[in-house]
Amino acid sequence: MWEKFIRVLLAQVIPVSTLTSPVAQTVPNVDIQVEPLAKIVQEQVEPPAIASRAGLVIETHSNETLFEKNVWDVFPIASLTKLMTALVVREHLELDTIVEVNPLAANIEGSRLGLIAYERMTVKDLLRGLLIPSGNDAAFALSMAVAGNQEQFVTLMNQRTKALGLENTRFVDPAGLGDGNVSSAFELAHLAKQVFKDPFLAEIMKEESAVLNAVDQEYVHQIKNTNRLLGTDLGKRIIAGKTGTTKSAGQCLIAYLRTDSDRTILSIVLGSPDRYSDMGTIIDWVDANYHWN
Repeated sequence: MWEKFIRVLLAQVIPVSTLTSPVAQTVPNVDIQVEPLAKIVQEQVEPPAIASRAGLVIETHSNETLFEKNVWDVFPIASLTKLMTALVVREHLELDTIVEVNPLAANIEGSRLGLIAYERMTVKDLLRGLLIPSGNDAAFALSMAVAGNQEQFVTLMNQRTKALGLENTRFVDPAGLGDGNVSSAFELAHLAKQVFKDPFLAEIMKEESAVLNAVDQEYVHQIKNTNRLLGTDLGKRIIAGKTGTTKSAGQCLIAYLRTDSDRTILSIVLGSPDRYSDMGTIIDWVDANYHWN
């Protein structure tokens, strides 16, 4: 387990471009600054009682684990898949690139932005449609814009997964529709940290609602965020987050937020019957039991 942890940590410290370059490069010495670890308020800390199949909380600067439950177990991740979709899109397309919506993308089932076949939208607005209302149609439109078809885009997703050192994460579509989109809480935390480093992606994931327009203004899409924590007291602390739901995956949620000590934590619940209750329980537990100097 520790050997795997070190591989993932190195993938985070050393740029992926260096790790994957076909040209041999000299890796510079990296001065790793480790933040002070959390202090336990009381000696015996009982773990939070959550119904989720898996859960994880880490402090994002030190990577200290504050809570874990089945973090290595692999589960379907539903629309948390869209985190990787967004990461691949950002690495291949400029935000002002204009995309013509393929009819196949416009007819994808499930949660939708509401795209119309052949309408033209910018990558910037399609990414907002991907992450705010969790639009499956936006996911497929973007995947076709990057790679020409879903299959080639999924190949890019899985190549990026390997570059990040994620051994138990697999993707079969860009939206999270299939049960073959799987990962563990531990590996999702690593993926989420890569995505949340992007200021644009992080910012749009905390928008409660938005209005998106086709390039020619012919179509208008009013969207709402699937994350119901936004707008609540806890939601005010959220820096970024993403939901996911299917029958087999249950309710999933990733939240990147500030603590009462003004530190940042990444919290994940997978396979929950009530993700918002479980997330609230975990954050209350962190606030009550940990502090930082």
